[in-house]
Amino acid sequence: MMTSAEDIRNWLVARLAELLDMSAAEIAEASTLEELGADSLTIARLTEDLREATGAVLPPTLMYDVQGFDALVAAVTHLA
Repeated sequence: MMTSAEDIRNWLVARLAELLDMSAAEIAEASTLEELGADSLTIARLTEDLREATGAVLPPTLMYDVQGFDALVAAVTHLA
């Protein structure tokens, strides 16, 4: 299970790049998921995948409640 902020950040970038058919370099850390083109289905899928990868109990609205990767990584690290 991932618990470090660095591991979680790297996983998020890689998984988002895969889900959005983008390169990891295109995923801007300051961008919101909506700005990257993630729709609600993609966000739900990402949340479930992140739950499985970290073992954390994540609120279903987490991806909407935080803005940007830094805040998301901090929230997931806290919950993992």
